[in-house]
Amino acid sequence: MTIIKSLTTPALKGLTLEFCGSPEFHTTSSLLSFISRSSCQLRRLALCLPPARTKALIKCLEAVPSLVDLKLQPLPCVDTQVLFSQLTRQPEFLPALESLYLVFPKSGIAGVSPATASLVVDMLCWRRSATPLQEFHLLHGYHQSIFAAEIGANTKFRKLRREGMSLFIGEWYQDESFMDGS
Repeated sequence: MTIIKSLTTPALKGLTLEFCGSPEFHTTSSLLSFISRSSCQLRRLALCLPPARTKALIKCLEAVPSLVDLKLQPLPCVDTQVLFSQLTRQPEFLPALESLYLVFPKSGIAGVSPATASLVVDMLCWRRSATPLQEFHLLHGYHQSIFAAEIGANTKFRKLRREGMSLFIGEWYQDESFMDGS
C-alpha cells in the first residue's frame, strides 16, 4: 500500500492486490485515494483479503463503477449478508459487472448460514435481469449443504444456468491460488 500512496495511473484497466499478514488495520483509504487520484476506469479488480470491514469494502467497490470483472476473497469480518444485499436491487452498485468470483475459504465468514443460499440466488436473479452479469463463481470451505446443495437445488438457479449464465459453486482447497483463478 506504500507504493499506491504515491502512484497515479489513469490508464490502468486491471488491478490485483493480495494482502498478507494480520489485518490489524481495517481501512481501504489508500486504495480509495489511489482510485480517485488516478481517475482510472478499472475493468478488472482482484482483491485477496483486503483490509476492510463490510462498509469500507462496499465504499471501495462503489468507487469503481466501471468494473466488469471482480474477484474477491473478503476478510472473515465482512458480513456476506450485507454484501449480497448491496449486490441486489442496487442498480448504481457495480452496474457494468459481468463476472463475479467470490472465495469464502473457511468457517467464520460473517453472515454465512444456510439462508445465504437464497441470498445468492436472489442476487443472481436480480443481476441477470438488471445488469450484464454473465458469470458467477463461488468457491467455499463450508459444508456442501450450505452452498452447493442448497443453491444447486434451487429452481431459479437451474433456470439461470439453462438460460446460459455461467455458474459454478464448489469447494475451495487451501493449496489453490485465489489470484490465478484456479
